[in-house]
Amino acid sequence: MDRDATTKVVDRLGRDTFSPAMLDLETQDGKVLAVPSDSWSQILVYRKDLFKAKGLKPPTTYADLTAAAKALTAEGKTGITLATDPADPFTSQSFETLALGNSCQLVDDAGAVTLGDQRCQRTWDLYADLVRNYSPQTKQDVDTTRASYFAGESAMVLWSAYLLDEMAGLREDALPTCPECKDDPTFLARNSGVVTAVRGPDGTGKGSFGEVAGWALMRGSDVDQGGRLIEHVMTDGYQAWLGVAPEGKFPTRPGPTKGSTAYVDAWAKLPAGVDTKKPLAEVYPPDVLASIRSSASTIDRWGIAQGRGILLGAVTSELPIPKAVAGIASGSLDARQAAEQAATAVDDIRKDLN
Repeated sequence: MDRDATTKVVDRLGRDTFSPAMLDLETQDGKVLAVPSDSWSQILVYRKDLFKAKGLKPPTTYADLTAAAKALTAEGKTGITLATDPADPFTSQSFETLALGNSCQLVDDAGAVTLGDQRCQRTWDLYADLVRNYSPQTKQDVDTTRASYFAGESAMVLWSAYLLDEMAGLREDALPTCPECKDDPTFLARNSGVVTAVRGPDGTGKGSFGEVAGWALMRGSDVDQGGRLIEHVMTDGYQAWLGVAPEGKFPTRPGPTKGSTAYVDAWAKLPAGVDTKKPLAEVYPPDVLASIRSSASTIDRWGIAQGRGILLGAVTSELPIPKAVAGIASGSLDARQAAEQAATAVDDIRKDLN
C-alpha cells in the first residue's frame, strides 16, 4: 500500500470530516492504510413489543441481556438465538461483538493473548449461559439465526446491519415468516429495536463489532488518477456509492465539511433492498436509525489497535473461537475450559506467525 499517497487523499478531503473511530481503524503509525469508505456494524436486534409486555429494559448491558433472555424463553420459544457453528466465522463475530462490550481483547498492547483474562472470562460465561439456557439447542449459523428471529421463534438475535432490508421485507429470498408477518410484512421492522454495543461490567462504553471498507492506493499504481477517483467517490459520487446497499454501507464521512451531517442525513433516505426498494427511514422508527448512526463511534476490532491485524486474519480463518463455542454448546466444555482452549489455540497461531 502507498500510505503516503493515501494519507494525502485523506488530508485533501479533510481528516476532520471523517468519523474518528473509522479513521483510527485504517491508520497505523500515523499513516492512513486506506481511505475509510463505509461501514456496517454487528447489531443486537430485539422485539420491542415483547420487551414492553414483560416490562424489560432494552438489552444494552450484560445484565439486561441475560434478564431478557431468561424472561422471554418460554413455551417453545427462546430469548435469543446465538451462533454456535464451529465452521462459521459468524460465530467468532458474534462472540467478539459481546466481548468488545466488556473490553475483552484478543491480545494486549505487547501482543500477549488475553482471551483468558477476567474481562474475557465474563464474556465466555455470558455466552455459555445464553447458549445453553436461552438459545435453540441445535447448531446455529448465519442463516438459521436469522430464520429463527424472522419466524418469531426467538426474541433477540445478533446479526449484521444487512438484516435491516431483509427484515423490512425487501428481499424475497429472506422474508420474515412470523405469524403476524403474513398480514403485515413490516411487522418485525416496526416492532424491533437495535442495540449496537452491549456493555459488560468491565466495559468502558466503546466496543461493538463492525467492518470498515476502505479505498487503498497501491505502490506502482497511478496514484494521481486513483486519488482523483477516491475523492470523487467520497464527494460527488458518495450518495450513489452508499446507495448500492445502504443497509450495509453507513457513511464513514458524515459530511463534506467539519460538523456537517449531509451524507448521514441522505443515507437514511437512500432506497434499500434487493427485490423491492424503499428508504430505511420509511420503514424503521427514528430510534433504530439513531442506533445505527451511533455505531460509527463505537466500532472496534480485535487486534487492530494493538498492531496485530495479521494475527486477527489467521484467527479468523483457523476458527479457534467457533470451535470453543461449539464445545460449550455440545456440553463438552464449560466456559472456563472453552476460554483456556481458545487462548491456547490463538497463542499457538501467534507463535507460528512470529
